[in-house]
Amino acid sequence: MATQMDLNVYARDDFKTEIKRRKISSEIDGREKFPPGAIMRVKVKNFVVYASTEFLLSPSLNMIIAPNGTGKSTFVCAVCLGLAGHPTLLGRQKVVSEFIKNGEQFSTIEITLKNKNEEPDVVIRREIYLNNKSDWAINDKSSSEAKVKNFLLGLNVQLDNLCQFLPQEKVADFSKLTQEELLLETQRAVDVNMMSQHKELISLDKDKEELTAQLNEKTNEQSHLEEDKLRYEEEARKYEAFQKKKDELEDHKKLLPYAELQDLKVEERRLKKERDDIKAELQRYEDEMAPFRNAVDEIGEAADKFMNASHDKRKETDQLKKDVATKVSQLEDIDTKIDDCVSKIDQLEGRAIAKRKELEKKQLQLQEDEEKLNTIEVLDDETAKQYDEQSESLFAEKAELTNTREEIQDEVSRVKRLRENAERKLNGFKNQLKSNDPILLFDRPHFRKNYLAEGSKRAVHLLRTEFRDMREEFFEPPLLTLKADNTEFAGYLESLVNPRDLVAITAISRDAFNKHSKRFIEEKNVQVPMRYLSGNTYSKKLSTQQLNELGFEGYLVDFVKGPAPVIQMLCDTVFLHDVPVSRRPLSEAQIERLSKPINGHLLFKKFFSGDVQYTLSQSEYGSRNVMSRSQNVDNKNQYFTGTGVSDDVKQQLHTQIKNQEREIEEYKTEIESLREKRNARDQEIAAIEARANEVNKFVRQNREKLKTKQKIAQRIKLHNAAIKKLNSEATADYTKDILKYKRRISYLSVQKITANCDLADAQKKYNDVAQDITLLKIQQFEHLSRKAAIKSLFGAIEEKRDHLRTRHQAAKARLQELKNSKKAKELKEKAASYTEEEKERLSVYLTQYTQEGCFSVDGIQDKIAGIEAEMSMLGSGSKSSVNTLEKINNRLAQLGQEIPELNMKIKNLSQNIVEIRDDWEPKLNNMVQKISDKFSSIFPTVGSAGEVRVERGLKFSDWKMQIMVKFRDDAPLKALDSHTQSGGERAVSTVYYMISMQELTVSPFRVVDEINQGMDARNERIVHKNMVEIACQEHTSQYFLITPKLLTNLHYADKMRIHCIMAGPWTPDPRTNTEFLTLGATSIYAS
Repeated sequence: MATQMDLNVYARDDFKTEIKRRKISSEIDGREKFPPGAIMRVKVKNFVVYASTEFLLSPSLNMIIAPNGTGKSTFVCAVCLGLAGHPTLLGRQKVVSEFIKNGEQFSTIEITLKNKNEEPDVVIRREIYLNNKSDWAINDKSSSEAKVKNFLLGLNVQLDNLCQFLPQEKVADFSKLTQEELLLETQRAVDVNMMSQHKELISLDKDKEELTAQLNEKTNEQSHLEEDKLRYEEEARKYEAFQKKKDELEDHKKLLPYAELQDLKVEERRLKKERDDIKAELQRYEDEMAPFRNAVDEIGEAADKFMNASHDKRKETDQLKKDVATKVSQLEDIDTKIDDCVSKIDQLEGRAIAKRKELEKKQLQLQEDEEKLNTIEVLDDETAKQYDEQSESLFAEKAELTNTREEIQDEVSRVKRLRENAERKLNGFKNQLKSNDPILLFDRPHFRKNYLAEGSKRAVHLLRTEFRDMREEFFEPPLLTLKADNTEFAGYLESLVNPRDLVAITAISRDAFNKHSKRFIEEKNVQVPMRYLSGNTYSKKLSTQQLNELGFEGYLVDFVKGPAPVIQMLCDTVFLHDVPVSRRPLSEAQIERLSKPINGHLLFKKFFSGDVQYTLSQSEYGSRNVMSRSQNVDNKNQYFTGTGVSDDVKQQLHTQIKNQEREIEEYKTEIESLREKRNARDQEIAAIEARANEVNKFVRQNREKLKTKQKIAQRIKLHNAAIKKLNSEATADYTKDILKYKRRISYLSVQKITANCDLADAQKKYNDVAQDITLLKIQQFEHLSRKAAIKSLFGAIEEKRDHLRTRHQAAKARLQELKNSKKAKELKEKAASYTEEEKERLSVYLTQYTQEGCFSVDGIQDKIAGIEAEMSMLGSGSKSSVNTLEKINNRLAQLGQEIPELNMKIKNLSQNIVEIRDDWEPKLNNMVQKISDKFSSIFPTVGSAGEVRVERGLKFSDWKMQIMVKFRDDAPLKALDSHTQSGGERAVSTVYYMISMQELTVSPFRVVDEINQGMDARNERIVHKNMVEIACQEHTSQYFLITPKLLTNLHYADKMRIHCIMAGPWTPDPRTNTEFLTLGATSIYAS
């Protein structure tokens, strides 16, 4: 229950002991004095410690006074949550359901705000439920949290600004604000647009810094890339030239088999010609030797007749001997000339015959190729194009169907995975149903949306699996490891242990914590609350007998079982060893006894009596009064009873099992449907493939015919060139030359006969001259001479014939050996193994070198040697250089676009910064100057001097708001921080800073909870006076000051209102006695 009274009357000189009291009505007075957005009324029901209460507020300063634990800060909580603030702004509970009064199902907050533009007042109502959900209403119409926040934004309500809304648990946070944060929060409190401009400048500054860093990085990168480009370009040129020569070298090596075959063919033709020429010459000698053989026989017979008589004819004259010798010499000379003529004729006749035979062969090959060319039929270009288009169309159609089929298959795989996941979940639910593992407690509704519980659950799984090595140093949370002796003690333990400790992992020491705790976050990204043991040893204050004398059964720690380190952790955090318990309610006298300090200190700060938990606290100032707070213990026994699966969880598991089974059947049906679609696509693809194979087969056959036709045409071209050349050589006329030599032979033969006759005549003359020689001797000599001459001629011819026979046999043997050569067969097989592409490429070289007359093994090897020499001069280069150069060029092109864009962005950012700063900085200077003037004027009342200034940094994020103070005249001004000033000095300075902002703030109200803690009485009175004067000025925002104490001789003003909260077991229940809601509510005391 809250009452309101104005104590300004106590400050008047004419205050008398007798007073008259005027009651406040339940209606709001002076509505027109409230600024837009100010809080006019706050009503709560079942909220924290309040069953039901109502605050009627002043438009100026409202002081809310009550002892600790009676609900003064609950007013701050109601304002925060009722105006859509998050629980974290309060620094207390994390979820809204924890603000519901114990034992209730929901809580209601109703706040009346002054609207703007003379519009009707606005009533915002929020109902909070145990499931952390809320219902919202604006003026009794259903609404949402988002709409409420949007409405409050229009009224400039800033619950997240510590300069405007400072709950008790956030007072320390305000003192921890950095100077940079203080500047931002101050701007937000005074002018949100100014803060937005500052944040925008910070963002632009950061963007500019990032862009400048990017620009420098990209510029350096561009410079390095340009240098690399020059180096890699040379390497790439070398590599490309080397690879070209390498490919050329490989082609020339593949030409060698063709060259060797060509050399073998040339050799074969030469051997054939040699054999045939020798044979023809041999036959000619045989024909020419027949007449000489007959003549020798005849002369031999005649010589034999005169041989017997030649013995008597021995004398001859010297002159006739000389004549005979001359004639013999002439005859030998004639034989030599005849041999020369025969050789010339043989040469001329062999050349013409060989060319004519080669010509005939080429003409026959030409005729065969022309006939083949005429028999090959190919498609015309238009028809071939149609077939190609048909093939491409079928390929595209097949590709589209294949993609569809793959999509269906992917969908089948996806649904299968979903089905498998569902089956795993189903098995998991069934296993959970059978399990009694306390880890199932995490699945209870209270923990499902609790991120701490979720992290703790994951951490427990890790300790049981991957982090087993840590189990000797880390223990599972109390929720899973502790068990109370009975349900009453379980309820006490649940009430005592806070939600964070309930799910915290325990480390046996700080060293163990430092060594292993990071593994949860760094390796598994698990956020888990953790505690490590302090190492303290706790002793019990009283023995069991002494506790029994006080009415207790023992300490709560005596009735809890579990791992010693976990119990030790609760002794560190909630003093489990120092909380006595009694299942039987203690008497009032026993409780009164425990509430009295012994030697200035309480015996126990917490204890349990029956189903009630008592919390005792002692103020740190004044008379050190003892305050008592009690709350009922919830004996639902959700935890610490040793059971795993509760009935509600079992029911939920049965429901989940049914859902999973239904989901699995749906997946099976979907998979079957997808398979049918996939099979249909397979049939369509097969049909298209059959059609495509037919078309592609016809296209391939046509292409093969085209290639064959092109090859034959090329061969015909070569045949025609060869025939043209052979025609010229084969039609050359050697007849005249041959006839000339034959006539020469005839002439020489006549000469030879004549010479023989002359020789015979000479012999005859010799006989005639040598009259003394008998006629027989002359005749004998004549026949012997003739016979000797003929034999001489015949012997040379016969010797040459034998030589020709030997040569003929040798030529035949070499030719046969060449034809049967194994090397020729290997060369043909190797040449046939080349691909069509290789053969086409090699045919170019073959044609070129054939025309140049160097197509031979020696010629190709010379070419290879030349190529290898060129490669050795080029160097090999590197293939990676080509790829690297391409990447460098692509990156340079990209940088060529990015760098100008970055320059333009930096220029635009700089221009935006100048424009915003020109508008923002004067407003900032003006704001700071006003705050500093006010601060400087009031601060000497508590200190020596003070001022507020802005320290400008190089970056806008480094700009600081500095509160400069000094508390001694001889000391310099120093910035307010936690190291230089005392706690009281910081508190005074902070309050004065907030007071200095009061006239500038645009927020409709400001809330400060227990900011006066730590001040001495003198400073508190001075600060209070300044606060009252500033807050009660015209045209300032509404102000709420929450304090647990009220000093005497304080300064008061007519416009302020004091709210004293009265609470305790003696307070009537306002739900059943509504008349007590306004009990003692007054607005003014008058004489």
